[in-house]
Amino acid sequence: MDLKFFLNNLPHYSTNSFSSRIYSEAQALQLLSTRLFVQFREELMKIGRNEPCPCGSGMKYKKCCLLKKQLSQTSNQPVEIPENSEQETFIYTVTGEMYHPVRLHYKIIDKNAIQTRFKKLRCMEFDWENSRWVWLYIKEAKYIDFSTPYSQLPKHLHPIVIGSFFTKSDGEMYLDVRSIERAFAAILFFDRHIDRSIAKLTDASILNRLPFDKPGSPRFNFDEFFCNDKLEEISPDEFMNELEEFSKSDDINEKREKAFGYIKEKMSKKFPEAEKFPVNFYDDGIEQFIMALKLRQTVAIERWQGNENVSFDNILNKVFGDKNSS
Repeated sequence: MDLKFFLNNLPHYSTNSFSSRIYSEAQALQLLSTRLFVQFREELMKIGRNEPCPCGSGMKYKKCCLLKKQLSQTSNQPVEIPENSEQETFIYTVTGEMYHPVRLHYKIIDKNAIQTRFKKLRCMEFDWENSRWVWLYIKEAKYIDFSTPYSQLPKHLHPIVIGSFFTKSDGEMYLDVRSIERAFAAILFFDRHIDRSIAKLTDASILNRLPFDKPGSPRFNFDEFFCNDKLEEISPDEFMNELEEFSKSDDINEKREKAFGYIKEKMSKKFPEAEKFPVNFYDDGIEQFIMALKLRQTVAIERWQGNENVSFDNILNKVFGDKNSS
């Protein structure tokens, strides 16, 4: 697609300031394109029951991955795709979401108050063996609406752990959850039950691929997923500071060419194995975070389909490709 055309047609602030114009373009690019990524992901996942399964097994979708998903919603064990033992298979949570690890980072302001609050919540229980607070799908939390809600889960599976809090230091704790949907629910749930004066959400880490059910794979090892040599920290401030540098030139055309070139370079860079980025939930609400994680799930699905070098630009071209060629 024509990146300049796309950016030039985004809404921007009514100002002649170059820096404000670029800020607006970058923000609009993030907001508008991620909405399109969500639409693209939904279209990607719309497969007819009698169509060939996208996993490449040669079977119909209803007898392959759809069957696996339906069975996994009522089982604590992943279900294998039949007659294809070499095929990597998705893992689904007991509550029916695609298994996609997310770690939410919190700044602790009052450690004692956090412990007190956790003790008062009937859906929280301390696991002495693993030194963690587990978030259970019971009591206050059972009203969260997952793909398979509380009322439809077999009684023998209860209580289900839907998240685990670990304290990294006196000033930081993190919550590990096994799906992006659980991450959305966790932010809203704990914002209602934990006062912002004692703990605040700061960042999120996400794996940009889907763990598979195969021997030797670190299926549930979050420390392995988010170790330092795999995790890339994303700084929006650094991105904006780089764009701000282009405003120092007196030639408006030169400014724009450099800015477009920089954005194009960033968009063409492949997504890292795992990312950590700021979450501005208290200022922007939950919608931007939802779009950001759904974009990463689209990236993970692309990698499952074989595109290891998937980039922002790749997905944008898939969204606009047909329209642009016509």
